[in-house]
Amino acid sequence: MSQVIIRLTLSSNAVGPFSIYTASTATTPIKTGVTRDQIIAGVVLDLPGSVAGIQYLILVVNKQVGCNNETVSKQVVVYESAVTPTVTPTLTVTQLLLQQIQLLQQTLRLRLRPLQRQHRQ
Repeated sequence: MSQVIIRLTLSSNAVGPFSIYTASTATTPIKTGVTRDQIIAGVVLDLPGSVAGIQYLILVVNKQVGCNNETVSKQVVVYESAVTPTVTPTLTVTQLLLQQIQLLQQTLRLRLRPLQRQHRQ
């Protein structure tokens, strides 16, 4: 799913309520009773996408009495990412402690070698 945000510009004098459709106003609206404040702030539509893109016709209908169902439409293409998330393995506390112990052992060995050489001479 991808999100498309529908907004009404502040310069519009449309009061609403609004209904939002895809494809045709003869279909069931995907949102109804949207207020002016809501559509100015932005109404989020969750639409399926594809890697190649899916084209939608979004229709916003002003249902205000006397506005004769004035409609604004916009075509959008919705894409879906082709990236599939993969689980990254995480280390357990025990594994982290073992790693730190091994690093400490390596550090101690490196520090002890010069001392051992000096002691033998």
